[in-house]
Amino acid sequence: MNKIILFNKLTVWALACAAIWGAVGCADDIENRNQAQNGDVQVGFEVSSAQDEMLQNDQASLTRSAVQERPYDSELELEDFAPRVHKAEPHDGQDVYLIESTVEGINPIKPEPGTRGEVEKVFTHSFSTLGYRGETVSTISQTPNYFYNEETLKTGALVKPILWAWGQRYARFYGVSPQVKNTDQNLILSPRSHTGTPYVDFKVNPDITKQVDLMTAYSGDVTYATRGVAPSSSLKFYHALTAVSFSVGSNLSYPDKIKKIEIKQVLSKGRYFFQTTADGKFAEWKGLSDPQTFTLDNIDIQTKNVPGQRIVGTGTDNYTFLMIPQTLNNVEVVITLATGNPIKIKLNGEWKKGTSKSYRISNTDSGWTYTILTDSPVAADASDPVSQNYAVMSYRTDRAGSEQAVKWKVVGYSTDGGATFKQEKPDWLVSLSKTNGDGGGYKEVGNAQLNNTNANVGLNQLNQNMRNATQRGTEASPYDLSMHDVKGAPTKQNTANCYVISAPGYYKLPLVYGNGIKDGNKNTIAYSPKVTGAKVLSDFVDHAGQAITSPYITTANSGGKYNATSAKVMWADANGLVVNPTVSNGYLHFQVPNTFQNGNAVVAVVGDGGKVLWSWHLWFAPDFVLDPITVRNKEGMSYTFPFESVGFKYTSYNGPAQQQRSVLVKVEQEVKNKGEKAFATFTITQRGAGATREGTSMLYQFGRKDPFPGITTQVPVGTIKRKPFTASAQTDVTISKTILNPNLVYANSPITDWDNHFSYINLWSATNKVKTLNDDKVVKTIYDPSPVGFVVPSSNAYSGFTTTGVLATAVANFKVTGAWNKGWNFIAENGQKIFFAETAWLGSNDGNYYNSTPTGYYWVAVPSTHDQNSTGYCLQIRSNQIDPAARIFQKANAFAVRPMKEK
Repeated sequence: MNKIILFNKLTVWALACAAIWGAVGCADDIENRNQAQNGDVQVGFEVSSAQDEMLQNDQASLTRSAVQERPYDSELELEDFAPRVHKAEPHDGQDVYLIESTVEGINPIKPEPGTRGEVEKVFTHSFSTLGYRGETVSTISQTPNYFYNEETLKTGALVKPILWAWGQRYARFYGVSPQVKNTDQNLILSPRSHTGTPYVDFKVNPDITKQVDLMTAYSGDVTYATRGVAPSSSLKFYHALTAVSFSVGSNLSYPDKIKKIEIKQVLSKGRYFFQTTADGKFAEWKGLSDPQTFTLDNIDIQTKNVPGQRIVGTGTDNYTFLMIPQTLNNVEVVITLATGNPIKIKLNGEWKKGTSKSYRISNTDSGWTYTILTDSPVAADASDPVSQNYAVMSYRTDRAGSEQAVKWKVVGYSTDGGATFKQEKPDWLVSLSKTNGDGGGYKEVGNAQLNNTNANVGLNQLNQNMRNATQRGTEASPYDLSMHDVKGAPTKQNTANCYVISAPGYYKLPLVYGNGIKDGNKNTIAYSPKVTGAKVLSDFVDHAGQAITSPYITTANSGGKYNATSAKVMWADANGLVVNPTVSNGYLHFQVPNTFQNGNAVVAVVGDGGKVLWSWHLWFAPDFVLDPITVRNKEGMSYTFPFESVGFKYTSYNGPAQQQRSVLVKVEQEVKNKGEKAFATFTITQRGAGATREGTSMLYQFGRKDPFPGITTQVPVGTIKRKPFTASAQTDVTISKTILNPNLVYANSPITDWDNHFSYINLWSATNKVKTLNDDKVVKTIYDPSPVGFVVPSSNAYSGFTTTGVLATAVANFKVTGAWNKGWNFIAENGQKIFFAETAWLGSNDGNYYNSTPTGYYWVAVPSTHDQNSTGYCLQIRSNQIDPAARIFQKANAFAVRPMKEK
């Protein structure tokens, strides 16, 4: 039996590593508690979970591995488990369905035979208890006269010891998890004066990342029969909510990406009365109200290649919806895709407490009888020899709701995002502890044994590894940078001002303004946001100062205005990076020889009269430079940054050759359904160990798209020019001039924006109208310097780098690990760290390099209020100072950009 205290959002779907513990495991605690020294003994509890008892019960396990004859919970009926089909509104000419399946329990995990887990490894939170007592059973108080809302530890011991009294030997106890705190307005316990069965007023947290499960327990009548010997006081917890999750069906026929899932018109408030019997019966919800929308966003899930894998967030998130049980009236699911219209489905039926609902997105309504679902473990650390648990649930259900287990097995591995599957595992994945299972209406779990002996390499080897990588593209068929992600997996077309290149080959990139194409469609808001207001650019402009009305630059594509005549390298910080740049059929072509190295180049397309029409930053670096690291700011918002700032060039490196690696594992059922076997996938990810490195940063004037190297010398290829302040500079520098001259730093003084007459506040966030610190969405623009999928950060993104969220000058208030080493390692989520290097800067008055006091400056997307037009917010770091939102620095300065994952 498990001691259950609190299931938070991460544990609801990720406690696959938890075993079940029994009475034997708690013998020491009970023995110590029961020994009286003088007088009466302390009140304490044996804490268990009804759900785990269900799974441990031999008959229940047998039932679920054959045919489900009856639910374990006597308040549930067999028809509660009957599958349902919910048809969507017509969607882009295709039928779409949600296939609903139901299992008993919240995260039901099959226990290993004979196992008993240690409670300390499973639960970490306290819960609340209430005590009622009397001189006889019939005179036990109807109000909590013994104790009220007492904090109780996971061991069953009260934090504040309370003794049994021989004069009032009869008692009843109630428990509720999580612990009820006065500061939590989402969970309020019935008052001390309440007569009868206690209750909680519960409100579902609108932030899915902060939702917690609700469980209650009732002891029944307890008698203190032998003085000096504590009676057996059991609190068996029962789940009060419904878990709701979504997954992709194996028969979804069209490729796309799921960006957001919303459940609308869900009743979010209610009063829950505790059970009135020790076996959990007669608990009930009353007075449900307040329909709300609950959202799982910031996701990027392919509708192909990941069937059956639960949609649970991004990165290391592992979230599901925890909802109040209710009859579904006017409840609607809205699934937002990267392309096309949202999918809208009305739900009917009922959510019952203590059950888990799974909705699979499908193109057919005939595959509902066979279900295979998976959970992926959170990413393992580089030093971990074993991952956390993955889980597989496999069964079939007939129309009456009778459930039958279906055996499953692992059939393949993919390291290219699911494009291809092979029988061979990657070398770093040593083995899987469970490669097949019997199936059933619970999760069967396993873990991955990992190679955690990553050998470090130096900069020379890092460069050699890139040179030795498989060539991409051929002269006849160049590799399209806009049609692949940084790891080389095929995608829909996505364009940007920066592309990462990690292998030799023949390449091409489309002649498109910045991020003018997103997920295969015109990204109109990036160049024509149509916002109005003071210092707001409604239509972004091209090299000629004309409003951009199409993502395409040249006449090779419909909507393009200009004739491309040639291509050229504006500058490069290393020799031999780009060979033979040309233009053809709406693309810029070039070769990367197998002698290239880590570095940067800016290439441009040239039009009539030799004018630069647009330019792009090519960042030659290992593909791990974009590996994600998530941090949480002072306000509790999550931001995911890449491993390096844009264009960071190593001057020294000591670390693993890969920073993060993943494999997609394919599992399939062994029984065919209409000639085909249902399958699903889960992902095993191992994080890198980090690296000790130094280097130079690419630096950007605020609002501009083109980088300048943070070096004191001239570049070996091309030139970097600096235009110091002159009186005419105040009137003749425009956005179009910076496009024409991507290698020219424009200085200005005393009004120190490079373009003080056109100091627009939305150059890096298309719909921005403010100069405040906020967590608002940054809408990427065609002037954004970030690679595909990233964007210049929100102004509040770095507030978690100090304990106060603001300027700190004492190291004790820095949220860092280790000492200053030409930068700081900040504390990130899930035990990771993220390194921000000193960057130097190019001065606003003259464009020259400065770093007399070693400093790191990192722009965010929003200008500051320090000066009406000429300053912007940035992160400033020094050995003795961290300012998450410095606001006094002029926009003509050139600082680094550490982009965040686009939301």
